[in-house]
Amino acid sequence: MSTTIPTTETADTTTATPDAASVLISTFELFDLVPPPTTTQLTLTADFPLECYESLLTSFSLPQSLPDSITALTLELFTYGFPPGFLTSLISLLPNLTRLTLHLQLIAGTTAESFGDAAEFLKTALANGLQGLEMVDVFVPPDFFPAVVSEWEAAWDLKVLKLLYTFRSADWEFNARLPVGSIPCLLVPGLETIKIRIQPEAEDKPGMTPCPAAAAEGVVETLLAWKEEDATRVRRLDLSVFSLEPETVGLLSAKFSGVREAAWAVPADGKETGKKGLMKVVGKAVEELEVVVCPGLEFYGALRRDKDAALGTVLWSREDVEGVAKEAAGLRTVDVSILRVPELGFSSWSKGEEGWSGEKRLGAELSEKEKAAIAKREEGGEEGTRIEEVA
Repeated sequence: MSTTIPTTETADTTTATPDAASVLISTFELFDLVPPPTTTQLTLTADFPLECYESLLTSFSLPQSLPDSITALTLELFTYGFPPGFLTSLISLLPNLTRLTLHLQLIAGTTAESFGDAAEFLKTALANGLQGLEMVDVFVPPDFFPAVVSEWEAAWDLKVLKLLYTFRSADWEFNARLPVGSIPCLLVPGLETIKIRIQPEAEDKPGMTPCPAAAAEGVVETLLAWKEEDATRVRRLDLSVFSLEPETVGLLSAKFSGVREAAWAVPADGKETGKKGLMKVVGKAVEELEVVVCPGLEFYGALRRDKDAALGTVLWSREDVEGVAKEAAGLRTVDVSILRVPELGFSSWSKGEEGWSGEKRLGAELSEKEKAAIAKREEGGEEGTRIEEVA
């Protein structure tokens, strides 16, 4: 085990501060884990060779105590989870935890014992007053989140929920692996930030494909059932993991009327009615807005026939933004993209002292191969949302 002792210097790729301790571990035998007594943020990062990981899951040890000052915990790169008992033992040493970040791991592990340990870990953290939960590329079985929810749900203090997933363009079953069906049980009143999104793979691999509207039914029904006083407390709402019709966006915007930052993914069929419908329902309180356009076959067909006209049905012009701002007086930024792929076209606008500025870029021309592939799909009536699927 190697420990980055908090300083104001930069060590390797870790920047440490007087109140943060970052620990790179090569074993679960952590009896000598002794962060400085002033530590408020503790990060444990796994550094295990994958071929040795399974053998390390058979035992663990932890110190008798950790500083009571620790309020934030990050666990990252635990690819195959933790030894059974490790997580519940760890959370018992952190009674004042208010923020938890989990990054790139199968927290529930691969056995029933590790599943139960992980569920109890999260359940205890939430019952003890956890206010912020962020899970980045954390994949869990469909029954994991329901196992976390218990009689403690009504007493949760959770204010921030972020479930972020990095798109994998090579994995055609990626969306099916997301636990979208069990997310509703985490959407409890009291939340002020709800962010559930798919992020692009990398700068040189932009793009993503949202889940279809049918996958969002449980989330939408749960949120629309909230009491008015709970819904109006939400300030950030990002449900761009789902492609939602403007009508559904309108229902959610009306319910969560206090939202300042919103992100939506909406389908496109090559007609401007979808854009116009969305413009009417973005919410009067919204200040920062992201729109992710999810093209269907009809849109690609329109794109093949007249690129500029097709993109005009989805990308917002200055006039569009100014029109929305008449209702949403606090609107400051609007970003619109097609599947978060800038090369396909985008519009980005921000409001300054002198009014709105930005640009609408129509993207590159389709190749003849892409046009031919789209025409073939149109002829056969086959759908596709990824550009690869139609080209």
